[in-house]
Amino acid sequence: MSFALLLAGLALGASLGAAAVLAAGWRRRLPIPATPPPPLPGPVDEPAELRRVIEETPDLRALYARIGFPPDLERDCQRILAELVGMVRTEIPDFAAFRAAVAEAERGLAGSSPDSEARFLAEDVELLKAVSQAGEDRGQVLHLLDRDPVRRLLPFVERIPMMRNGERIWRTPVELSLLRKRPADPDRCEKLLDDLEKRIRASRLPRAEPARAELLEAMTRVRRDARREGAYMPTSLRALEAAVEAWLGATPAEARRRRADLDALLLGLLRVRRGQPGGEDPREAARAQAQDYAANPWMQTPWLTAYALTNLLDAELSALPEEERRQPSPRAAALRWVRDEVASTHFDGEETIRRLRQQEERELYVHSLVYALLRLSRLPEPSSPQSEIIGSSSWKPPKSATSWTKPAGSAKSTPS
Repeated sequence: MSFALLLAGLALGASLGAAAVLAAGWRRRLPIPATPPPPLPGPVDEPAELRRVIEETPDLRALYARIGFPPDLERDCQRILAELVGMVRTEIPDFAAFRAAVAEAERGLAGSSPDSEARFLAEDVELLKAVSQAGEDRGQVLHLLDRDPVRRLLPFVERIPMMRNGERIWRTPVELSLLRKRPADPDRCEKLLDDLEKRIRASRLPRAEPARAELLEAMTRVRRDARREGAYMPTSLRALEAAVEAWLGATPAEARRRRADLDALLLGLLRVRRGQPGGEDPREAARAQAQDYAANPWMQTPWLTAYALTNLLDAELSALPEEERRQPSPRAAALRWVRDEVASTHFDGEETIRRLRQQEERELYVHSLVYALLRLSRLPEPSSPQSEIIGSSSWKPPKSATSWTKPAGSAKSTPS
């Protein structure tokens, strides 16, 4: 009996083994599925990315404040304006009169010349058509008008044609009997305006007095409109937004130039880090940015130094042979270690220079700009932000712009 069971077990094992061999052969004949290519990077909202990096980085916030553009004040102003705009709600006192005005506006739009129609935003024309199609559905009409009640305005209803010097122009009214657009919470609106006025008056930024006076007058108009029973707020709120922007930008020409230069450098550094340098060779872009940064002492901060230096070390790593990067040689490992330490922003510039010099024995030569930025890594503490704001009474232009020079016995450039 046991001998029969043994024979049955051997037969079963042989059949299973044959099945496994056949299955393995069949799998070998099946085509190997192709690895899908990585998805292409989507478009980047660069202004939003720039604002995020500035807000998250204390060094950058302090730097922008020193040149006259404090991010905290700009952010608070934009937050208050956004809340003021967001609380506006639409009311329609006489729906039948409103429907008649919409029908008349459609006829006016259809009979206007192409040049006249081009004066309206496409979104406004679409809004007029959508409101017309909503018909007698009051709730749907209010929903459409409240999607953006301050910036999306009905042609011929909220944008009124006027003649000036024989030319037709389009204006938004201060009052409008067909529509009311006012704050849903008047008390909150008043508190927000108090907060904005307090910040403007407490600011010690050097700004042109006319811009400040116009801003305070614009806030007064918003307060007055918000208290009216039949308030129509889009005109005064849009004027307030323009006045805030004009006041924030009313700085000396040198301050505006510095901000433009700093914005451009930051955007360039971020593009190189993303691997999207805008058609330039990433290594050349990183070196050009590092040279520009080293030549402008006013923008030098520990965070920016580390960021530009990290991009530069990435460029040095990319110049090594691919096989050496894939299976790191001692010099590639050392360069990667230096790069990661610099990226952490916790490093000693002098010690890092010493280590890189030691690696020259292994024929690791980095660009001389690496040493120039490492020497910048130990910066003095910045003076108080107010004392360095361009246009303030205590600010003085630098006597001369210092520039970097190659170290004695300058290192060779890494071969491309």
